[in-house]
Parts: sequence; structure tokens; C-alpha cells
Amino acid sequence: MVPTPNVAAFQLGKEYGNNGQCNPTYFTVGNLVQYLQTLEKQGISRQNILDNYVFFTAAPAAPAALECTKRSIASHSRTPDSTAFASVVPAE
Repeated sequence: MVPTPNVAAFQLGKEYGNNGQCNPTYFTVGNLVQYLQTLEKQGISRQNILDNYVFFTAAPAAPAALECTKRSIASHSRTPDSTAFASVVPAE
């Protein structure tokens, strides 16, 4: 389970998101990035994280904003594709 967002998560959301997002989106995106970084710091390999977690997203109102967000998250998380992530659950 992803923990409750904090101010550091908000800052990560602003860093990895775009300036057209709302504050709840900054918290959500930042919390996800923070959670994935924590998993990696705990010694879980990046490949293991990519292979064993499922990611879901809800599209923003503007298609261009979604594409910008997807590219930003993918480039910073070094994922193999440009899928945007809004929440994380372990894969079964």
C-alpha cells in the first residue's frame, strides 16, 4: 500500500509532473515516485519493481497534458515505455 502523501511527495509531484496539474495530482504523482524510490532504496532492483508491480492511471482532461505527464514520469523513472502511473499495487 502506498503511504499517505506528505510535503516531500508534493514536491516530487511538482518536479516530475507538469505545471498544468492540480495539487491533488502533484500529491498523487509525487507519492508514487516517492514510493518507488523507497522500494529501490530498500534494495529492490529497478527491474524487479518494473516486473512485479502493476500501474494504473486516469487521464487528465487534455490529451496533451496526459502525454506530457507520461513522458515526464517515464523519463525520470526509466521505465521501458511512456505509461503514466497514478497508483501502485503488487502484481499477483
